[in-house]
Amino acid sequence: MIYELIFKGLKSTKNIEEGVRRRIHNLLESAPSDASASAELKKSHKGYEGLIEIFSSQGKFVAKAVGSNVNDLIHSLSHDLHKQIKEWRGYRFQTQ
Repeated sequence: MIYELIFKGLKSTKNIEEGVRRRIHNLLESAPSDASASAELKKSHKGYEGLIEIFSSQGKFVAKAVGSNVNDLIHSLSHDLHKQIKEWRGYRFQTQ
């Protein structure tokens, strides 16, 4: 599992980094086997903005969100990506 984590204008504490890494790890566990990920979290005038992209030979999964705090932002991004991966799994295992 390979992933890149970028923080912009946001003080990254050990707890925040560990939480984000744990979420990305969980996402990659359910993603296609060759998946890698990139995550960017930043502080902006809107609050906090985030982007997580998962890349694989099966396609690209992308989530963007804005939140008033980092925890809500990460939860929203993770929820959206889990939903996309679940949909992909439904198509993948669909019999034709």
